[in-house]
Amino acid sequence: MPRHVVLIDPYSEAAEYANAFRARGVEPVAVLSTPAPLKSYLHGWKPEAFHATHFYDGDFAKLAETVRGYDPVAVIPGNESAVRLVDAVVEELTPGAGNVPALSAARRDKWPMAQAVASAGVPHLRTFATASEEEAAGWLRENGLEGQALVLKPRCSGGTDGVHKVEAGEDWRPSFRRLLGSVNMFDLTNDSIVIQEFAPGTEFVVDTYSVDGRMGLVAVVRYSKSARGNRIGVYDAEDYLQPDDPLVGVLESYTRQVATRSASVRDAPTPRSC
Repeated sequence: MPRHVVLIDPYSEAAEYANAFRARGVEPVAVLSTPAPLKSYLHGWKPEAFHATHFYDGDFAKLAETVRGYDPVAVIPGNESAVRLVDAVVEELTPGAGNVPALSAARRDKWPMAQAVASAGVPHLRTFATASEEEAAGWLRENGLEGQALVLKPRCSGGTDGVHKVEAGEDWRPSFRRLLGSVNMFDLTNDSIVIQEFAPGTEFVVDTYSVDGRMGLVAVVRYSKSARGNRIGVYDAEDYLQPDDPLVGVLESYTRQVATRSASVRDAPTPRSC
């Protein structure tokens, strides 16, 4: 009897998971969280890499039974778009074995994500989300951010999609208006926009894993990016820090705070669009 693993939205490089599992005797099964492949990922969709492919049409009970039928060794997200569906499927099949369901929104939507970190008392960038220019202006005024450099971005997109920098002294409203109501790379309407103070400096990514609630460090990566007009986040280079680099310990410590302290915050609001 073959063993199976279910990969949800395994687009682009995530298709390599299929090869890795198959090499270990585990047959990969793909589930797409949409009724058809996302248009923005068609070039990275490789159905031939999977034993079978299923599409989620909104009938969660049907999807759960389909996945249960494979008796999978794991259910894994292959893309940001899969995070909430994976949380729901894992909780349905093996209650209590996955991530805290109440924090599912904070693992996908940048607004409850920021609220969870702030509520946990972890150092963070001042962040707000709204569909109202008036509310945004009021928040900027109340936080002393009028005329300061800002970042505007969708709540539920990914990568650098729709990420705009507003320079100090520049009017943020044109970028806000362009983003609001536009459709992002996941075919979701940006019905609320994140506004965040801009933090100059080097960007790092901290890759971790967790087993039975214990977190381990995989790698710390330094990103080099450039801008194209007011669009930021054009990736130029990625440099992996050596384990003995002093920055590794600092960044690992902060990441542990985010992962553990914010995990106790249970009141993040449910997003409307992702």
